[in-house]
Amino acid sequence: MEDFTAWLIGVYQSYGFRAFAVIVATIILTNIAKRPIVKAAENYARGYNVDKSVVTKWIALLPYAFAFAINLVITIIFAAKSGNWNIEWVKYIGDSSLFATVSIAGFEVGKKCLESYISKKQQKEGK
Repeated sequence: MEDFTAWLIGVYQSYGFRAFAVIVATIILTNIAKRPIVKAAENYARGYNVDKSVVTKWIALLPYAFAFAINLVITIIFAAKSGNWNIEWVKYIGDSSLFATVSIAGFEVGKKCLESYISKKQQKEGK
């Protein structure tokens, strides 16, 4: 956990507010978009007698799509403000992939910490 935290701090120090904005927005948008997809997959699975994973396996790609789109908007805004339209597309793709991966990892770490907190609280209440 300490290694992950140190690495995450390094990402924020290297990329600053842009990384924070893209990562947080990616987490939020992914979770908003995920709910209706899962509900539709459950209905599809019931209707066609298949496993819902036929549809939900593609949810893992949502953070990448959102991170690429959000980072593109931010990159274009910065280019317009500075007047420098020489965008390094290789760096943009690498940064977007990094932001998506960090958003997935950050969400999972946060989810596990919350689950742990809830579990400890339930154990204390049960005693």
